[in-house]
Amino acid sequence: MPDCGSCKHFDNDPLMLERTFKGINALSSVHGSTRGDAGICNLHNRFLLPSYHCVDYEEKNKTPSDKRPG
Repeated sequence: MPDCGSCKHFDNDPLMLERTFKGINALSSVHGSTRGDAGICNLHNRFLLPSYHCVDYEEKNKTPSDKRPG
């Protein structure tokens, strides 16, 4: 089963996380290794690791720059 890291609902952009969790950078930067690649599932409103998965997975829309030869 595909994981959350490649799901269209998953967002782990550091600047988005700083906006969402006001004051998170008081502990350390969200760019740091403590957070790793964790992010937010915008469908379930959960903070989680990209290795998780669920039945609501939807593949991210691929842009031309995302497409690489097979």
